[in-house]
Amino acid sequence: LYLLALNMQKLEFVGTIAWMFLIINLVKVPFSAHLGLINPASLFLNALLIPGVVVGIFMGRLFVGKISQRAFDAFLLISAAIASVRLIWWR
Repeated sequence: LYLLALNMQKLEFVGTIAWMFLIINLVKVPFSAHLGLINPASLFLNALLIPGVVVGIFMGRLFVGKISQRAFDAFLLISAAIASVRLIWWR
């Protein structure tokens, strides 16, 4: 919501969120490895899923390019509202 309040354009918004999640996930790698969550079997599964990630990148880029800024902002606000309701009433 903060980035939305800054009137950030959709491509900048998506790029900023992507970088944020990359950094967060990279910070989690040593902890996950120490807990044994990263092992040869999980790395093999990750390698199998790489084509899906690549397809998702191109489909996401295509989708963001086609949707209007107004619809993008509305989608973000509706998603945030649904998430906040779920956080309050989810048991």
